[in-house]
Amino acid sequence: MFFDFLRGHLDGDGCIRKYQDPIYPNSQRIYVNFNAFSSKHLKWIQKTLKCLLNVNGYIRKGARTSILTYAKKESLRLLTKLYY
Repeated sequence: MFFDFLRGHLDGDGCIRKYQDPIYPNSQRIYVNFNAFSSKHLKWIQKTLKCLLNVNGYIRKGARTSILTYAKKESLRLLTKLYY
């Protein structure tokens, strides 16, 4: 049930970014971002995903919102669970 909630959060207030690395042209980068006004909410998501999937994300403060980001292998593990 948590992953269904999180998929809705990503669809509404998040994004998936994929691009070619300019330094390493054969390498693709992928990031999953969750945005929220409440950093407390993002810390809860981060902690829950650490317990359930053992993935590490980082939170940074934007101008108006906070952003929880997962990169590389963590983002692929997360996306596999969200879009089964």
